[in-house]
Amino acid sequence: AVMERQGKVLRIFEPDMAAQILELFVKEYRAGRIFPALNRIVVKEYPQWAAGALAGAGFQREMRDYVLYI
Repeated sequence: AVMERQGKVLRIFEPDMAAQILELFVKEYRAGRIFPALNRIVVKEYPQWAAGALAGAGFQREMRDYVLYI
């Protein structure tokens, strides 16, 4: 998976692993190891099939975006 433009664009290359990848991302982000200067990440572009994995990992749906707070 790749988060581009400070998290605004999400690309996942292993769809079968999306849930595990995003759970690990959330853990590392909240520990301050990924994007430590950001209090929140707003994912604006993502594969439609990844919406469930984003929500399951802890991202909140706001309008058409998914947001993750520390």
